[in-house]
This record gives sequence, C-alpha cells and structure tokens, in this order.
Amino acid sequence: MENRKKRKMYRWTVWFLSVFLIPALCTFPALADEECPEGEHDWVLDNYDAPTCYDNGLAGYYCSKCGDWKRELIPATGHSWSEWTQLVLYNNDGTVKQGDCTKGLSQYRTCTVCGATDYRIKEPWEHNFDSWVTVRTGTCQQEGLQRRTCKDCGIVEERTTGYGDHQYGSWVETKPATCTEQGTYYYECQLCGERVYYYEDLIPHTFGEWTIKKEATDFTTGTWKRSCTVCGFEEDSAFYPDGTVFYGDYNDIVYELQEALNRGGYDCGEADGSFGDNTWRAVTDFERDHNIAEDGIGWPGIRRILAEEAQNRRPEIMPDASNTPEEPSNNNTNANNTNVAALICSVKEHKAYAPEGRDCYYLNEPVVIWVNVKNTTSTNMTDVYCFDDDTGNKLIYDPHIYPDYKAGQEWYKETLYYESETSFMHFHQVTPEDADAGKYVFRVYAVATDASGSEIRTEIAELEVKTDNGYNRPGRQMKEPSEEPTIELRESTQAGHWMEDPTDSYGYYYYSPEDIVRYKILVKNETEDPIYHIVIGYNLTPININPVKIPGQKEDLPFELDEGDANIRLDVMEAGEIRAFYLWCAVEPVNGEKDTMKHEARMTYTGQDGIIRTIESEPCEVNTGIDPLSGSEE
Repeated sequence: MENRKKRKMYRWTVWFLSVFLIPALCTFPALADEECPEGEHDWVLDNYDAPTCYDNGLAGYYCSKCGDWKRELIPATGHSWSEWTQLVLYNNDGTVKQGDCTKGLSQYRTCTVCGATDYRIKEPWEHNFDSWVTVRTGTCQQEGLQRRTCKDCGIVEERTTGYGDHQYGSWVETKPATCTEQGTYYYECQLCGERVYYYEDLIPHTFGEWTIKKEATDFTTGTWKRSCTVCGFEEDSAFYPDGTVFYGDYNDIVYELQEALNRGGYDCGEADGSFGDNTWRAVTDFERDHNIAEDGIGWPGIRRILAEEAQNRRPEIMPDASNTPEEPSNNNTNANNTNVAALICSVKEHKAYAPEGRDCYYLNEPVVIWVNVKNTTSTNMTDVYCFDDDTGNKLIYDPHIYPDYKAGQEWYKETLYYESETSFMHFHQVTPEDADAGKYVFRVYAVATDASGSEIRTEIAELEVKTDNGYNRPGRQMKEPSEEPTIELRESTQAGHWMEDPTDSYGYYYYSPEDIVRYKILVKNETEDPIYHIVIGYNLTPININPVKIPGQKEDLPFELDEGDANIRLDVMEAGEIRAFYLWCAVEPVNGEKDTMKHEARMTYTGQDGIIRTIESEPCEVNTGIDPLSGSEE
C-alpha cells in the first residue's frame, strides 16, 4: 500500500511539471524559436508513461520545427478479468467442499494484467451440464451407462441406456431341407449364447423322367410314373390313349368319330367336328350296345370297332370283268396321280369363325377353313399329308386352334380307312396384302400312299373369301384394348442365408449352393374385353411349374406347356381375370462372393382387334454368392 502511494505521488509530480512548468519555460522568448503556423507542427513522441488498470497514462510530444511541447493524458485501462471460477472451499477435515449450483456458489476472478482478485456469491441457478458421454455401451447382459458434468459446480450425473441387442454370428446349418424334412438353421449370440432357429420349408421333390407304368388301351387310361431321386416318392399321372376326345372338344378327330358313328347307325347329326350333346348320346348308345362302361368318352377303340364292323358288313367283291376298274383318263394333268378319284380333297369355310352380319373378313381377323380328305376306295391308305399349293409346304397344326400340338408340327394322318374321311381346321390371319387385294385364296391338295405303295395325289381344292381393311366399317375402328394386361415376375421365397456386407451397414440375404428359388408369375387382364392365345415366356429353366389358386377366380383353370421351351399357354383370359403360376428354379452359378440372378417374364396375346402384342415384366433380382460355411462358390 505504501509503494502504491509513492508511485501515485511521483506520477502527479511528473504531470505537474509537464503541464505547467516545462511549457512555461518553453514560451520564454529567450528559449523558444519562432512558432510554427497553426496546424503545421511536426509532433514527435518524446516520452510515454503507459496507463495501468488503476492509473492514467501520459504521453509527451515536441515539435521538431519550433520546439513547442504538448502533453496528452491516457485514461486508465481498467481490469481485464478472467472467467468466474468456483472458489475451492474445504471442510473441517481438510476435504474439498462440493459446490452446488442450486444452492449458490462462491466464485472469483482475476485480472490478467495486474493480478487483482474479485469475489462474488452466484445466485442459485440450474446446473450447466455438458453433453452426455457414453461410459459403457449396453449389451444383452448389461445396461449401457452415460455421464455428464456441470461446468460450474462439477456435479456428475449418470443415467442408464438400457440393454443392447444380441451380437449374433452367421447362420449355421444343422440340417439341410429335403423333400421329406424341414431344414434347420440357427445363429448364436456371441455374448450370452442365445440361439435363434430358422426352419426352412420342404423343397420340391427332385423327380426323374416320366416312364410308363401301365400302357393305355383303346378303352382304358394308362399311367405315367416318376420317382423322386432323393426320397423315392413315386407320383402317378393318368393319361388317355392317343386319339381320345371328350365332350366339348372341337377338332378333326371328333369329325372322324361322328362320320364313323353315322355310318354305324348311331345318329349324331351332321359331322362338324364339335363334340356336343348329339355326339355324346351317340357314343353312350354305342357303349351300351357293346357292353362298355357308359362314360361318354370318345375312346379310339370306338372308331376301331366301327371300322371293323363296317369291313365285316361289306360283301366280298369278285374279280370279274364287270368289277374291273377303269383305267385313268389320259386327260389327267397329274402324271403321278394313278387314282385321282380314289382320294378326294375338299375345302369349305368354317362358319363358326365367320364374321356375323357381313360377307368379308377384316384385317387381322382369323379365317378358319375345313380341309376334308376322303378315301373312296375299298382299301386303307396311309401317310396322308396336305400341301399348300401356293408355297408347296405341308400344312401344320396352328397353335390358335390346336394348342395341344407342338408349334410347327405338320398335319398328318397315319391311316385313312376305306370309305372314310378325315378333316382338320386350317388357320389364316388376314394380312395387309390380303386386305388390299380384297380376297384371300386358299389352294390345297392331299397326298397319300395306297395299299400297293403308290403315291396318290388329289386334285387341287380351292376356296376364296372376301377381305377388307375394315377402316370404313361402322362403329369403332379396329377395337384396340382399353388397357394393357400386366405381367409380374417376383421372388416368392426368402433366401435362407445372411451375410454381413463390408460395403453395406446392414448386409443381405442370399441363396447358397443347390438352393431352390421359387418365383411367382402374376398375370392380370385389366382390359374391358377378353384376350386370346396367351403365351407366357421367361428366361428361366424351371424344375416344376404349378398354377396358383387365386381367391375369387375360377377353379381348375387349365394351361398348357410347350414341349420345347416350357412356355405357358392359355386359350383365353376374361376381362378382369387373374392368373398366377409358381416356378421352382435352381440357383445359377456365379463368379464372385456376391452376385445376382436377373430374370424377366414376357407375354404375347391377341386382342379383340386381332393384333398380336407383347408385354414384359420388370426384372426380378435375387442375391447369390459364396456360402461362408462351406466355402463353395455358386
């Protein structure tokens, strides 16, 4: 305190001399030079006494031109305080007394220049906590713990964050799924040992090829069988003998059956190839007369028995001069045809497919023609084919009418019995060339082999129908579908293996070697009209295909499979109809730790306007890769 008073006295003395005495001496005429004009002094700092927290400072200047002096007072700077800090207090036992913001705190602060200290009692207030800090992460066996500290009083607060998740490892296969037992997998917590089990559904049987268990006869079904190569389960499937027809069928075999029944005295009306009520009554009458179960099925044995009875009824022809056949006329233009009258080919328009209310076919409409081949001889003929005269190609079964036959299969009759005939339907869709020409002309002839091995060829049969492009017809122009059908291909099973992905914070499910993936194809006809001749294809190799029952839809909906590529074929889908199919497929090989199988489905259909359209599904992807348990690569 004494030193402070001395310093203060010294400063006042210096100030007095500087302000009063020295300027007075400088103004003495003998000591001062000529004064500078106002504002032109050149002031130079002569001395400087810095201010402190308590005292003012002083700066002295002189003019380098005239020697004049001046002094400037510099105010005291005041204290430069630090932050308030809690004052450390001690208990009687020497321990530090813990402060509490909610009860008030003793605080102090210090000047960073002169070291002066200031004290205060902070009013009670809430704690000033910092952020929560995780001390311990929760596990499946212990709760997590967090702490935070008050910045003012240092009180520490803790809270628990609950138990954590189990830390499961990879899936472990204990028993693979087979066609008789479910597969079992589990993954185990690496901390507490808890296990979670997953049970895989039975996989489809791995069937071998179909073999004949029992041959079909003329009046009984045969039985196919196939066995599972894994468990030996045997599956049977009945099949009818070739040439069997049923109520509602519409084909050339029905036509032959009707002709044979009419010749045998069982009236079924005019032969038209349609197995209706009259034909069904004629078949049951025949079965009753021959002590055969009256099931109304057009067994091939019926045609055989009728042919044998007709042969027995025919009187033996004596080889006399009156019965000697006349030699063919030299006017026959077909040199290879030695018996033109013996085999007759004829064609006629199939009225059931003809347009109603007009005499012409519009562009893209189907023209269906009955082709009839008749054997007028007393012997059977074999290897009967029909040829298109314009192209020279053999006629084929069209899939629009004969979906049971393989695409491109030629029409063929192995045996055409004497005094019998056979028919089938030829399909043609009106082309732009036909429409422009205003007509479609179909020319056909038949070729067969007689009992002597000679080739018999008929005269050319011709049919002409009118055609038109249909642009000027009343009403709508070429009725296009109001909407498009839709087709979806989706994964219908969940992959049973899980793998952590270093590039993904979550991971992914995948299929391991020899897994079976089940896909689902869903088709919806969202148009206002039926669609026809539906062909559903896909870039898959299915092991098995089954239809899916859709609630609210018709039961027992039939479908056919192409023998070559297993495409699904449907005759018709009504407006609003939904169809679905399951496809079981094996996992494809891949080349890396993670890969995908990408597949699509497509559908071709014919609308009301007769135009063939194709739609495709969105791609469906599933993950495949290396099984971490076996180390094998798929």
